[in-house]
Amino acid sequence: MEKKIYEKPAMQLEEFIPNECVATCGSEKYYDFTCDAEAGVICYYPDFPASGPRPTAAEIEAGVRIIDRNSNYHPCAEGRHDVPASELGQFYHGFVDRGGWRRNEKEDEGEGAIIWIETKYDRWGQAYTNGHATTALSMSEIPLVKS
Repeated sequence: MEKKIYEKPAMQLEEFIPNECVATCGSEKYYDFTCDAEAGVICYYPDFPASGPRPTAAEIEAGVRIIDRNSNYHPCAEGRHDVPASELGQFYHGFVDRGGWRRNEKEDEGEGAIIWIETKYDRWGQAYTNGHATTALSMSEIPLVKS
C-alpha cells in the first residue's frame, strides 16, 4: 500500500492588464417612451418617420400608405420603455384606430400618435414586431435621457 503525501495547494497569480476601455454608464441616450395611447388598432405611415413632419390632411386624403401592425394594441403593463436613440428609424407617425370592430382605418380627431415598432426575437430566433404607441405627436415631446 502506497502512502499518500500531503502537498500544500499552490496558487498562481496573473496580473490583470486591461486592453480595452468600456463605458458603463452615461454614454448612450434613450427615449423615455410612454405607452399611453388608448387601446385599438395601430396604424402607421411608413413613408413618414417620426423624425420628420406628420403627413398633412391633404396627403392623408390623397391616400398615404398605412400599415396595420397590431390588431389588438393596448398600453403596455410596464407603461414606459427606454428606447435607444439609435433606434430612431423605428419611430413613425401614425394613429391608434379606436373604433373596435367599427374601425374606419382613418386618423380621426384625437387618434394621432407616434408609433414605435419594436423588433423582438422568440426562443427559436425568429424575429417579430411589437407595436407601441404614445400620444406625443412629435419626437421633441418624448424626453431624451442619458443612461
